[in-house]
Amino acid sequence: IFLSSVFRTKRRTKTMMDHVDKCLENYKKICYSNGKESEIRKYRIIEVLYLFQDKEASKDSWDYIAMELNISKGTLSNDRKKAIKEISALIFGIDSLGIY
Repeated sequence: IFLSSVFRTKRRTKTMMDHVDKCLENYKKICYSNGKESEIRKYRIIEVLYLFQDKEASKDSWDYIAMELNISKGTLSNDRKKAIKEISALIFGIDSLGIY
């Protein structure tokens, strides 16, 4: 019974992670297909902050990221919030809007 439960959990987790990966892939396509620098930047911020962290380059530093993207920390924060909201809508659908 225990092993059966572990395998169900593993399958469920894989299914959820596959969904998240597809949503991130779609978000990247949406941002890049638009062609606007601000849209591409939102994806790049998510990528640098959460997806491809290079520990040697201390990319977890907001100062470093803002400098690399040639933006202010305020713009970095605002774009990050917008991107997270958009990605949440892709992952969770209408539930992400908090309307019940």
